[in-house]
Amino acid sequence: MIRSRIFLLKEKDISAIMVLNQALETIAFERIGFAPDFSGMDYSSSMDKLWLLSHEAFSIYLTDTSGVLISSHGIDLAQPEGLAYDEIDSVFYVVDDTYEILNKYKFRD
Repeated sequence: MIRSRIFLLKEKDISAIMVLNQALETIAFERIGFAPDFSGMDYSSSMDKLWLLSHEAFSIYLTDTSGVLISSHGIDLAQPEGLAYDEIDSVFYVVDDTYEILNKYKFRD
C-alpha cells in the first residue's frame, strides 16, 4: 500500500508541520520550536525525514516527519529562503534572497 502524504510548514509565530493524506485531510499537526522561523522544507524519501531551513538561525535541520530534531548544520548566507535536497549527490541547494543567488552545500557526516 502506498502511503501518500503532503507536508506543509508554518513559518513563524506558532511554527508547525502539518501532514495531509491523499484526501487532503489533516492527519497530523505538530508544533515545532527549535528555531525562530522556518523558511524552507524538503522531504527525503530515502530516509523518510524532513530537511528544514531557518533564515533567522542560518541553519538547515534534519527532523523526523513529526518535526523532532535530529541534527543541524549552520550556513553562511545573508537571507536563506528556499531549500532543495538532492538525495543522489547529498547536496543542498539554498536560495539567498538578498543576493538572488542559488548556493550549493554539502555537509560531511
